[in-house]
Amino acid sequence: MAQEKTGVEIIAEFAEKTGRKMDLTEHAYKGNAVHPVVYHHRIIYMANNAEEKSYFVCFSNPKDVTKYGMYCGVFFPVKLPKDSDFIIRKKDIVDKLNPFAKGTAYKTSNPSFDKKALVSGENLTGIEHIINNTTVQDTILELFKLDMRFLVGANAMGIDFVPGLKGESHFGVFIARDWLFDSNVIEQVFAKAEMIRKSI
Repeated sequence: MAQEKTGVEIIAEFAEKTGRKMDLTEHAYKGNAVHPVVYHHRIIYMANNAEEKSYFVCFSNPKDVTKYGMYCGVFFPVKLPKDSDFIIRKKDIVDKLNPFAKGTAYKTSNPSFDKKALVSGENLTGIEHIINNTTVQDTILELFKLDMRFLVGANAMGIDFVPGLKGESHFGVFIARDWLFDSNVIEQVFAKAEMIRKSI
């Protein structure tokens, strides 16, 4: 019986087939007598192309129990204050039924977009040129159709381990608590992230 490929092996194959260079950092958290399982902290990144304008990034730290202890997506540098942050996610039924959320949600210049997406963040300074861009809005809604788990936003997590993003504000299209393995989906995310990058 053939052994199932690991996530790292699947992504390494994707990199090789598409002519991209994958960088992997990995170290183990050793178990003990009570809990003998060995967990691994893994970081993968690869540039979309030789221009290195955007990066596919996979991060997993089993000791990080926050919502971004594991994530995967495409990220690129963006001109925003470093302390500016926001996340856009697909609205769900709870959001639509919650009477308290209606008055507090960030509103864009497009009511149709606001009905389908929820914008939140600690500091929304300087995001208007991104949030109100119709190409960005249309692309975000296309991403939600591709996979409703997608989150879109800026400076949501520390990502300085990618040399091309070190010290920069960054914009990302990603999922939390999982990795992307489907090569067609990864290529679509690269393409849609590039559409957003070129429009802002």
